[in-house]
Amino acid sequence: MAASETVELNQLPIQHLETLRSQLEEARSKIARRFYEPLKVAQQKFGDSKENVKKLINKESGKPILVPLTSSVSF
Repeated sequence: MAASETVELNQLPIQHLETLRSQLEEARSKIARRFYEPLKVAQQKFGDSKENVKKLINKESGKPILVPLTSSVSF
């Protein structure tokens, strides 16, 4: 089948449709692992940092503070 050929899905055998479904699911999973999951981790870390800054501001109101930009900083 050529790349530019049009095929009606209702004309394909069930086996071909199942293969296509599997290929699409695999592609979706790869996209999720590559893009969505790292973004969710970054979003969670940002939210955690935001909450920690709020706690510091309320606790140390009016005093200058140093805020680490990464979670890898240890004290």
